[in-house]
Amino acid sequence: MAVVSTPAVATTNRLSQAELLKRIDPKGNLADIAEVLNESNEIIQDVVLKEGNLETGDQQTIRTGLPEIYWRQMNRGVPSSHSTTAVITETCGLMSARSEIDKKVVELNGLTASFRKDEEKPFIEAMGQGLAKTLFYGDARKVSEGFTGFATRYSTTDKTVADCAKNVIDCGGVGGEGKKLTSIYIVGWGDNVYCPYPKGSKTGLQAMDMGLQYVDDDKGYKFPAYVTDYEWHVGLMVRDWRYVVRLANIDPDELMNGTGMGSGNIKTGNNILTKIEMALGLIPSAGNTQLRMYMNGDVQAGLNAVSTRTNIQVITYQNATQQYGKPSSWSNFLGVPLRRVDQISNNETKVA
Repeated sequence: MAVVSTPAVATTNRLSQAELLKRIDPKGNLADIAEVLNESNEIIQDVVLKEGNLETGDQQTIRTGLPEIYWRQMNRGVPSSHSTTAVITETCGLMSARSEIDKKVVELNGLTASFRKDEEKPFIEAMGQGLAKTLFYGDARKVSEGFTGFATRYSTTDKTVADCAKNVIDCGGVGGEGKKLTSIYIVGWGDNVYCPYPKGSKTGLQAMDMGLQYVDDDKGYKFPAYVTDYEWHVGLMVRDWRYVVRLANIDPDELMNGTGMGSGNIKTGNNILTKIEMALGLIPSAGNTQLRMYMNGDVQAGLNAVSTRTNIQVITYQNATQQYGKPSSWSNFLGVPLRRVDQISNNETKVA
């Protein structure tokens, strides 16, 4: 059995998906997998991967309060104090898929490895989309096999319910019948937000060539097929809630037609551009943080429309060569790359 995988690198315990691609096997098999993931889902190239300290995931101690400090007078002491901490544990989910290609079909195409890879691309793309959807909408309380995503964590504006409500900005959408509601998510990937994989396991999507096997058809009859198993063991760790901001209750139609958040009323702050600037100001400055902004295609088009109407040049465009040597381009908001993720829904529940 041939196993295509990516080993962890001894010099660092933090790997982005893009950095991971530089450490592929000489045959380039993993590069094909990662390229399909990258082309089909823009968030994949940003995800920071880090080996967890548990066989089931990752456990971290986070600081929940700072120690008290005092001004001391001459010949006077001060009380002792200490910070407060909490332990959080994140369990990784295991996503799996299997490709079975009839032996005869492969033979008719010359037994070429490239044909098998081409046939398996939909499986890889589906896993990438599954990860992206779980990163935003996963809820480990309901689906124990997965993990909890950003929307589930940042699901209220009530600061008495959760501290992270301070980083949830209401953008005024009302929802209801015939109305759309979606969000923009700003994530500071790095030491405070990353995707752990279980201790001692292999990182990234694993493709395992299981060779020629007899498999069952829909009636239970056997036929020979080339089999590939795919596995992805991954979770989400948010050590510090301040490094994620959700701009919730966005009506993308308002952005396009110039009403509500798309009206361009900069003076009153009732404008999506102002709200995004406010959101960026909530994330602490840190040299080891990579800021990315995630939205679906409707919001991305709406942002461009608002920027054009207001004639405010906060959105710029950048051209570069990606890691595969292909030309690439993306837009930025005040220098923060905008990523299109179509798994971000227009049918979100109103956040209150």
